[in-house]
Amino acid sequence: EFNRQVFTKLVVEDLIPSPPIELFLATDEERRDYSVEAVKEFIKDDTQRFYELLKMPAADPVSEIIIIDEEQDSEATAESA
Repeated sequence: EFNRQVFTKLVVEDLIPSPPIELFLATDEERRDYSVEAVKEFIKDDTQRFYELLKMPAADPVSEIIIIDEEQDSEATAESA
């Protein structure tokens, strides 16, 4: 659970790339292995940033999607006006 939250936060903050589409079809173990390796690689490359990230609240991917959708709706409304 903790690793998933850290991985999500890293992706949301654009600190690591989004996972490939194929990962959505992978097993739970393959997804977990991918996220663990991605987090380990980030820690190795930028340990200080990782510690800073731990001080921040965990990312909620659902609220991130909703925020993006609300922004897109606002832009669409403004363009049609």
